[in-house]
Amino acid sequence: MRLKDPLKSKQLRQGLQQLAEEGATQVFFPERSNDIILGAVGVLSARHHLIAAADASLAQTLIEAATIGIVQQRALRHSLQTTRQLQQALDSRVGIEQAKGAVAASLGCTIDDAFELLRAYSRTNSRRLTEVAMAVVRGLLPARHWRRPRHGSGPAAHGCAMRPTTATT
Repeated sequence: MRLKDPLKSKQLRQGLQQLAEEGATQVFFPERSNDIILGAVGVLSARHHLIAAADASLAQTLIEAATIGIVQQRALRHSLQTTRQLQQALDSRVGIEQAKGAVAASLGCTIDDAFELLRAYSRTNSRRLTEVAMAVVRGLLPARHWRRPRHGSGPAAHGCAMRPTTATT
């Protein structure tokens, strides 16, 4: 949780102090990473006595080490997620580029027109562009699904278009 609000931060400190005074624990240490509180660690005791300064210092050091580990784990998890997303985007882009080339070559139209055809087919048939592109690349959406129009605008005006029917894959 982020405690940028000074009032909430004060309430947290008061709550931890109250727990310590009630004997529930001797010391509460918030685990912090900048302004993010990751949690709180309580140092419990069976007897009601104050924690020695050396013990409190050791507890704080161990908590800081644990906090570093938690923050590093979160950063690694975020990094791995970003890497997976970027790889997926790259793989999708490669498939789309291959499909654009295949459509342009088979219909004799420009790459831009081929992309517009792929996108229009994707939208018309409620399919993801990547899915349509991969079907083209794998030969599951063959040339018979493409036709040259007689007239129109956009890619059709340049000599290439796609049939509005859904292909079976």
